[in-house]
Amino acid sequence: MTRPFFEVFPREIRDQIYAFVLASPSGLINLQPWTVDVARSLSILRTCKQIRVECKAVIWQHNKLFLHEPSDIFQKFNSEWRLRNLQRATHLHISLELLDRNELEWIKSGLLALADHLGNLKTITLSAFRDKPRNMEEFQQELRLINYGEVVDGRLWTEWISRMTKMTIHTGWPKLAPWAKQKWLREMLLDGSGVEDLVTDIHEIFGGELWINGTLCFKDSIQVLNPLHLDPRDGEIQIIL
Repeated sequence: MTRPFFEVFPREIRDQIYAFVLASPSGLINLQPWTVDVARSLSILRTCKQIRVECKAVIWQHNKLFLHEPSDIFQKFNSEWRLRNLQRATHLHISLELLDRNELEWIKSGLLALADHLGNLKTITLSAFRDKPRNMEEFQQELRLINYGEVVDGRLWTEWISRMTKMTIHTGWPKLAPWAKQKWLREMLLDGSGVEDLVTDIHEIFGGELWINGTLCFKDSIQVLNPLHLDPRDGEIQIIL
């Protein structure tokens, strides 16, 4: 009788096998529209639950996320037309696919362009509520994103201003991508490490108050004694300027 994989190979050898299969030849996860150049094969992730869990600990040792410098989102926020509209708006709401390290790094690179152009902005809200039941308005926003979204750093992007007081930006990964990409983006790329440092960086850009899921966490560059509990799939970060 054939012995199980986990009995034959100790964890150290299994990690070497995972690295050989999953490590990108360039060492970079290069996000481009509709493609992810990251691995020789993702099929190993579908083998069993234990292998999938063990692979998570290996992937980031051999692959790093790569974004264009400067990122497309920085250039978009830095455009004269958008800065002019944002200076008239009082609220900016950005809907993200996740609130993990990679998405927060991405959005931070765009928010840096706003630091000296806040105008009348009173709040900046980052949210990820993709796993919650959606009302009709949210469903229509999703359809608009899929049908009319442009590509920004490999992500779909739509934006609109309501009564010149609120700018809403809706982002997401292309929904028509192959199964492997969706699995990679929504589960394997989910990385909660370093999120607290990124939230601190975002607060330092704007100052004021920073709330997470209705709890005050930072005020005037000082961390309030409230822990940062942030579910990357279901949460909200709000900056009150």
